Amino acid sequence: MEAKQTFSAKYNVPEIEKIKMELIVEIIKLRKQAKLSQKELAEKCGMKQPQLAKIEDLDGNPTIETLLRVLVVFHKKLIVA
Repeated sequence: MEAKQTFSAKYNVPEIEKIKMELIVEIIKLRKQAKLSQKELAEKCGMKQPQLAKIEDLDGNPTIETLLRVLVVFHKKLIVA
């Protein structure tokens, strides 16, 4: 019988965390370029300002789906190659 791989072993978790960090940095840059407050962007994403603040402060552990929800506001896509 074949042993099941753990999620961490199957998917390179440190690499996923690096991608999430890069997305957060991009979100901060896009928000500032658009001259949006955290509250304004949060409202556009359907979330509360404290949730967005936690993401930007790197104090939360947002899912990729949550980060994509923010990127959609800026008409951006995540392309995985």
